Amino acid sequence: MSTCSILMCCEDTIFVGVDSRGTAYDTNAFILTEKAKKLFKIQYNIVATIAEDSGQCEALITYVKDIMENAMDINGGVAGDIHRAATLAQEYIRTWKSVFRKPFIGSVLIIGWENGNKSFRRQDKCISAISCTPRIHTNKDCVFAAHQNGIGGHFAFEYYLSHGKGNSREELLELLKHVLLYATIVDPMSGGLICVTEVRPFGFSKIYSHRVLEMFFDHYDAMTKYLPHTLVSLWCNCDHEYTYEHNEKVNGVLFGFLGDYHKSVVLGINRKFVVRLLHFSYQVHAKYEQLKQLNAYWVQDYEMNSRPKSRHTYDCTVHLAVRELPWILMSGFDSPIVFGEPTRNLVKLLRDV
Repeated sequence: MSTCSILMCCEDTIFVGVDSRGTAYDTNAFILTEKAKKLFKIQYNIVATIAEDSGQCEALITYVKDIMENAMDINGGVAGDIHRAATLAQEYIRTWKSVFRKPFIGSVLIIGWENGNKSFRRQDKCISAISCTPRIHTNKDCVFAAHQNGIGGHFAFEYYLSHGKGNSREELLELLKHVLLYATIVDPMSGGLICVTEVRPFGFSKIYSHRVLEMFFDHYDAMTKYLPHTLVSLWCNCDHEYTYEHNEKVNGVLFGFLGDYHKSVVLGINRKFVVRLLHFSYQVHAKYEQLKQLNAYWVQDYEMNSRPKSRHTYDCTVHLAVRELPWILMSGFDSPIVFGEPTRNLVKLLRDV
């Protein structure tokens, strides 16, 4: 399982942002689940994010949590608890490698505060990387860390370096949302639900949770500079189930048909459509105009030969603006692929489908 886990720390708060998409490296970013759990509680002021082998990571976290909870029951607390949690995790991995004599295929970030500290000093909070190498950037106002698994962390770090400056708490939270959103629209392995948790010295709470398409619409203006090289692609769920084999076939046809098409990212799977964002190496408005001309030919041909149109074009539960988007019936498929430009209005319609 890859991940996009982002941490931003200001003076008295640690923001932890994660996505919920579960994929496997050997399935070319095929979505196994949109509800993968990647954030775990260890103590009231300590959490962990995971990547790669979720089973190994969860076993490690359970081990650390059980020991910490037992210590709390016995003496009411553990001195230096965030550092204690990291030490226990490292001891667990050393023992695991010794017993099984193979690598520990899991990555964990443990994030939290010293137990009961009331001073909110920078040195009283800690990010410990267990069996992974996060990208970390520090300035006088903020500490940023991106989990390195998959490529989501790389894109998040790239966005942060371009936009991150000295920020207030509110600005930092907004920046974190933009960083996560950018990663999910460019990284095929990131997506699902985007959640942000606030970790403070005396507790933590989830403060944000939205699907990617909802978040895309809410923060559309922040992403507009990255959209001229993209098109939206829709595949009707009623025609084919989303499976690995079919997903590979769709990607292969797109590569063959669109030429300089670079990659596709699934933004969401809803009742009607698999919604993809297609990335190109050039601005695509001219390509979209060609698709509209080709669609006009297809529609005319269907009408002349009395063949039925694509079923989404007469589905009254689909918004008229979506039904009127250009669609192409490609070789090897018995149902069309629909194309659109990622305008604010189209993103809104797809969010509500």
